Amino acid sequence: MISSLKPEKGIIKILISSPSGFGSEYVDENTGLIVTQAWNQNNEISKRRTGGPAFRTAYIIAFRSLPDMQDYTPVGELICSCLSVLFGKRFDCHGIVEGVGEFYVPNLSTYYQLLFPDYPQNSIYPRNSLRIPLDLSEIHRIDGLFNRKNDRFFLTFTAAAKFYWNALKSFEDDPEIAYLHLITVGEILSNYYESRRDNLLDENTIKYFAEIENKLENGKKIVKYLKGKLFQAKKGFTKTICNLINNEFFLTTDGIQDVPWLRFKPDDFEKRIGAAYDLRSRYVHSGSQFGKIISNPVSDLIMGIINTGDDKLDKIINISPSYFGLERVIRYCLLQFAQNNGVDIDSRLTGKSYLSTQIKQ
Repeated sequence: MISSLKPEKGIIKILISSPSGFGSEYVDENTGLIVTQAWNQNNEISKRRTGGPAFRTAYIIAFRSLPDMQDYTPVGELICSCLSVLFGKRFDCHGIVEGVGEFYVPNLSTYYQLLFPDYPQNSIYPRNSLRIPLDLSEIHRIDGLFNRKNDRFFLTFTAAAKFYWNALKSFEDDPEIAYLHLITVGEILSNYYESRRDNLLDENTIKYFAEIENKLENGKKIVKYLKGKLFQAKKGFTKTICNLINNEFFLTTDGIQDVPWLRFKPDDFEKRIGAAYDLRSRYVHSGSQFGKIISNPVSDLIMGIINTGDDKLDKIINISPSYFGLERVIRYCLLQFAQNNGVDIDSRLTGKSYLSTQIKQ
């Protein structure tokens, strides 16, 4: 039993927790990875009101020790970040409780943190967007990640997932930093596709570039210059996000207030994603504050017309996604990115991308 108090040589146990509740357990016979309930004799967790701001559920990650590895905390953080992406929920890693026959004291500083239970990342209900049951057995959907070698995809996904995970954890204390973490995820994914950036071009653009190359004396040089202009950071970020979103995404929302004018729509989605990048740039370059504005309400878009007294900021922020909208986008993109690279997560991720649909229109 993984919950046994008897220390087991060669086994590492890490304590994690979540403000959401998960049933069952996950066991991978191939890798030896187990994620299961962490029970205690006082049954303290069950006494804390389900769904309240103090509600927490604790779990143990157990696996065999690895040769020449001294610090296993990054393994726990890696798994927490992957679980956050899969379920769209906050997880906290408290560190090792048992390692190779020795007991350790976990860091419980975040365990007793009060969190707003109605935020989608904290709630006890599954996310509406790509709804996955809150059951640890569902971790089988990302088996392909845990069995993966350190190839380019794996390194890109895990780096991006960690920023997503940090966004969920930092939002309630610093929403602007959380927003920037989400933008960073998009930039990491964009950099992955940079070597194949021609895939971001629509059919007409590809055709026109071919005509320029064939008909003009310096055609190849001109096309190279134009592509450089097209694939600046914002353009690459926006096109990458749009390529990773399909029509399934627009069918649901995680917003508490599910009204049409607070949901993403396909006809202006690309413009709003570009505005999110502009908002990040505005903050980085001028320090413009926007945390309170993008934090409320819990919906894809910001409610009402914002007037901060800064005309340039107002123009950007009035078409930007809220934190919750951008978070929903980024989670979907990470899952789609994994699906595209051989991790069989969900058949709903196999539909045509938003961008290709828009081109045909």
